[in-house]
Amino acid sequence: MPCNDLNEYLRVTVSEDGHLEEYRYVKAHCGRGVGDASFLLDALRGLSVEEVLALSPESPTFINPADSREAFLYKKHLAGLQAALRVLTGREACGPDSACAAARIECEETRTVLTARISMNTPAAPIPPCHSTCRSAAPAIPARRG
Repeated sequence: MPCNDLNEYLRVTVSEDGHLEEYRYVKAHCGRGVGDASFLLDALRGLSVEEVLALSPESPTFINPADSREAFLYKKHLAGLQAALRVLTGREACGPDSACAAARIECEETRTVLTARISMNTPAAPIPPCHSTCRSAAPAIPARRG
């Protein structure tokens, strides 16, 4: 992220048979240009929840990051997506102090949609600030975990 603005949300859609249909990070403030996306969706769509959870954020096996920005986004998106899937499957508790705090879970006829606030302590270094008044020099905010 360009700064310590950790206000971001993740919307994850899983099919009734347990496969990832889509996900999207949504940022309302600083870093929207790099954080408001579905960076890994083409590679992950159709994988089972178990397959996504088994992927390593430290070593991409299905993409080859072109630069430090892509490597950063790979880790950020995969870690956030995995946290959301652990909450959705009941493997991890969710609450206001969790890395993934569920805001809404919608159970539709053929899919389940989770909308959650993601709060992860990720490094800001690889991506420059979005503008000169960005708070990128502020001390790091630790991840909230329950």
